[in-house]
Amino acid sequence: MRNLLNVCGHLLVLCGVTIFLSACETQPTLLGLDPASAMDLMSRGSYDFLRDVDVEPSRLERMQIYGIETGSAYYTALILEELGRHELSFALLARQHQAGEQPWSDRSAIRMMQRARTADERRRAVDAVGDLLSDSAADEDIVREYMETLWRLGRHDDLLARYADLGEPAYLSAWAALAVLGLEEDAGAAVALALRAAPRDRGIIVLADELRRVPDAGGITALERDVLAFRVAVAEADWQQAGGFLVDAGNESIRHEVSVDEQHPFRSRAVLADLREAWFRRRESAAGARVMEALGAAMSGASASYAYEAAGRLWRAEGANREAVRVLARAVEDAAPGTDRDRVLFHLLHARITYDHRRVIDTAAQYLPMVQDPRPFDEIWERVLSHLIMNRYWPELAALYGPVRRYASGRSMAQFGVALVSALDAGFVQPDWIPDASADIREYILEAAYLQNESIYYRKIAAAMRGVPLRAMPDDTVVFEPETPTPDDLLVQSYLDFGLVDRAYNAVRYEGVRPGLSVLRRLAVILADSGDYLRSLRTANRLTVIEGAVLDSELARIIYPEAFSDEMDRVLDEFPLDRDIFYGLVREESYFDPAIQSWVGATGLAQLMPQTAADVAGRLRVTDYDLTDPFTNLRFGARYLNDLMRQFDAWVPAMIAYNAGQGRVRTWLAERRGLPMILFHESVPLQEPRSYIRNILVSAVFYEFLSGRGDGTGVIHWLFPETATGRP
Repeated sequence: MRNLLNVCGHLLVLCGVTIFLSACETQPTLLGLDPASAMDLMSRGSYDFLRDVDVEPSRLERMQIYGIETGSAYYTALILEELGRHELSFALLARQHQAGEQPWSDRSAIRMMQRARTADERRRAVDAVGDLLSDSAADEDIVREYMETLWRLGRHDDLLARYADLGEPAYLSAWAALAVLGLEEDAGAAVALALRAAPRDRGIIVLADELRRVPDAGGITALERDVLAFRVAVAEADWQQAGGFLVDAGNESIRHEVSVDEQHPFRSRAVLADLREAWFRRRESAAGARVMEALGAAMSGASASYAYEAAGRLWRAEGANREAVRVLARAVEDAAPGTDRDRVLFHLLHARITYDHRRVIDTAAQYLPMVQDPRPFDEIWERVLSHLIMNRYWPELAALYGPVRRYASGRSMAQFGVALVSALDAGFVQPDWIPDASADIREYILEAAYLQNESIYYRKIAAAMRGVPLRAMPDDTVVFEPETPTPDDLLVQSYLDFGLVDRAYNAVRYEGVRPGLSVLRRLAVILADSGDYLRSLRTANRLTVIEGAVLDSELARIIYPEAFSDEMDRVLDEFPLDRDIFYGLVREESYFDPAIQSWVGATGLAQLMPQTAADVAGRLRVTDYDLTDPFTNLRFGARYLNDLMRQFDAWVPAMIAYNAGQGRVRTWLAERRGLPMILFHESVPLQEPRSYIRNILVSAVFYEFLSGRGDGTGVIHWLFPETATGRP
């Protein structure tokens, strides 16, 4: 009877356990907690309830992890990490990785690599990350961490095998050399390759440390050890230590060795870049330029081009632009077509226009056809344009429009076109001066500026000059189809579901995660609703560059929010400023962050300097004020801008004075007397105030449209009165 009762008891216990396990599988918990309550707390950013969860990390079971949704282990691990629960966090990451669900499996493996502390955790991390790496889709930072971890674990054969699998990339050459050293083999060839190819990073530093530990390592020359020590000094910004090597680098014997030895370290791009950096940082650019030019003469091909480019850039740093042009012209001859040649041409043209703007037309005709990507050259053509207008070189402006239209970017073409038509309307340029002049050259130039899609600013100015409605206003006629979630969508969406807003933002801004429109909109709205307009606007700006994105009014209001509207209403009741323009100015100054401070000390929404604020406070008879208070800052900024408007009687000079100072503007106005406002703005010799006006105008145009006061044309007429009738 007793045996029968025992059997029955065991059966009841077994049934109970079975029922319990079944219930756990159908209604799982999150680390023993009710999932609905846990999810509600985490979505609101409340995590304290996880501080004391009593779960043994080594005995985690599936039912303890997936209590909310797929991927919950990854997000919970991040929260536990912030709470100091490292072992449990690491165990959750390992479990999430094993589940194989994307994108959380890969992210968990990477996080394991970054957070491994013990040898056992490092072994588990490298095994997890090793499955992710391929020659076509491997994040270099993760691969570097992976290689270093393999080296620290003593898995040298595995490191070299993975190095080979990845195609022996240059950025891993120092770690490969370390693995060869670890195997106690002849490392001469591997170290020599690392010296020539490895970037200036941690691998070079660790390699130098290891070679100091094994000074008798074979196959490594004294010169190679010296070069390695120099590269480490550059990597660690030890410019005093680097100085001795620079003296030796200028010896004639070195140039002779370079001329006869095809494998000499000085022939490598990495070493030449380090030499240039060291001379520049030590403020010995002229001496460095002479040595680099001599090295270039001792070499040929790509190595010579790198040396001459370094010499030209050092001459530029010294202000010797004629010397820079001479040397960079030689660098162009051997530069590889594409990125390398574009970079050399960029420095050459920059040096040329610094001392000879008028002859840049000849230079442009010679070199512009060689450029592969014209967009980086926009700032060069902007400097040229400013100089031509300032000096009233009207025939040169007309002549340069032809090559700029053919070879420069759409933005530069539109910029030159708008300026040229403004000069044409003012009578400074004759139609027959313009290349390919036609019967209606004005319409021909403005239509090209209007149709380009690289600069919304010049498109709108061209529209106003033509007298046509503005393009690219918010389009509310488009019906958005639901998007199929991508792995990046799932990742960021769940960050937000778990209340990890900061991690969502960092993933988008810094980690290369590219979610779609709906997820980005949600992130931008959450940030704006919390009053974090700075990060909301940075997020919203990404929405505008997504292929297929449509600027509807909802998105436009995210990008151009009427933040602090109550304070703004009170301020504008006191000072008669245009609401749209002032909103555009505040948006440009601070992205509506009331506590922001610039590196020069400008503070708050309207970015007021302490002395300016003190002067305004005196005029307003305010003795006690806080510039981080939104109303105070807006009021002071509005009063200051209103005073500038009274002084200059025009928006563009008043706002440039707000940005760059009143004294400068008075000087520029005197030098440019008689210029229409479009030409005055383009002739300002500093890039920052030119960009400042462009950004404010675009913002103000959208504020005018979204407020229902117009399509934005009115703002353009305020800033540039000559556009009001199409012709002055």
